[in-house]
Amino acid sequence: MKIKMSWLRKSTIGFGLLLLSTVALNSCSMGKGEIHLIPNNYEGAVLIVFNVPDGKPEKYEDGKRVYEIPENGILKTQFEFNSDWVASSDLEYYYDLGNGERKKLPYPDRPENLPTNQIQVFSKSAGDNAKNPENPTIVYLVGKYENAESLAKQKYEKTP
Repeated sequence: MKIKMSWLRKSTIGFGLLLLSTVALNSCSMGKGEIHLIPNNYEGAVLIVFNVPDGKPEKYEDGKRVYEIPENGILKTQFEFNSDWVASSDLEYYYDLGNGERKKLPYPDRPENLPTNQIQVFSKSAGDNAKNPENPTIVYLVGKYENAESLAKQKYEKTP
């Protein structure tokens, strides 16, 4: 015997699925986008330390966080750590050429997919700072993938 689903029951199930997907999407908060301004021709590890009271003040551009990386590659910022999910398309990395000019740096999902002699951003990681748990960090590498081993040593040295 076939049981026909009533219009009311179909509507209730449809509404329930819509409600469930809306709640799921809204519970995954989206982080703000990020713009990383790296000194021109810099190659090496970049370390960003968050929640530093006397660090660089928060700065935004088009609703995105702006991280101005100093020459030594270590930025201490007053920003709180952004623990929300940020799409890789909302992460922008640039060489700061001065006078407001920028050169975009690639941030590929797989660095080996680019020519190994091309400057790129790779090996990004974020986490707790063992020495100062109230100051989480992000660290990543800027350089040629063919130099990954020597760049990784810098990353290890800068990571608190």
